Amino acid sequence: MTKKSIKIFNFNKEQKRYKKSPVLFLDRDGVIIEDCHYIKDPNRVKICKGAKKLIRTAFKKNIPTIIVTNQSGISKNLLTWEDYNRVTEAMITKLGNPNPITAIYANSYINDIPKKNWRKPNPAMIIKALEDFSLDIDNSILVGDRKSDILSGLRAGIKNLIHVNTGHGKEEKKVLINDLENNLLKLNKSNLLFINDLEEFPFNLFNL
Repeated sequence: MTKKSIKIFNFNKEQKRYKKSPVLFLDRDGVIIEDCHYIKDPNRVKICKGAKKLIRTAFKKNIPTIIVTNQSGISKNLLTWEDYNRVTEAMITKLGNPNPITAIYANSYINDIPKKNWRKPNPAMIIKALEDFSLDIDNSILVGDRKSDILSGLRAGIKNLIHVNTGHGKEEKKVLINDLENNLLKLNKSNLLFINDLEEFPFNLFNL
């Protein structure tokens, strides 16, 4: 498996018709499922607090949920795409039927050079998803536990950025706050909200 492998998993393409709805972009590890450090055993999949409620609420409101995830462990030979698929299947099973995930964009790059590759903090996965599904970015929402997640959303032009303390969130929050205080991170027209977990998600954003 090459270091430049990318995968797109499209589940609910009919949601292309919701061109003006907000789009919910989610990181996977540490946001939807607990971060188990290069997880490859589907039996270890555990849904993070509040994630199922958030995703199913978005689904009921016809709001596309798109996962964007870095999976460098594949190129490091710590797991395979087949392992990744099994973990994905376990996650979707735990999220319930019908499957609420619109699509998943995943990559196994080890670093983010060149800047056009798919690895976050590059925005390429988000931009590709917006193109594939003809969606409007203006009311899009991105949730992540790492600085790289927030930067990818910021660089893609997402206005509503949410950082969670789950996964690597506690350590990464310190970095983000430091960067904001020292003017190393400029939000421009975007908003960055810090929450403990997805149970604190501001559902009013779905009504924009």
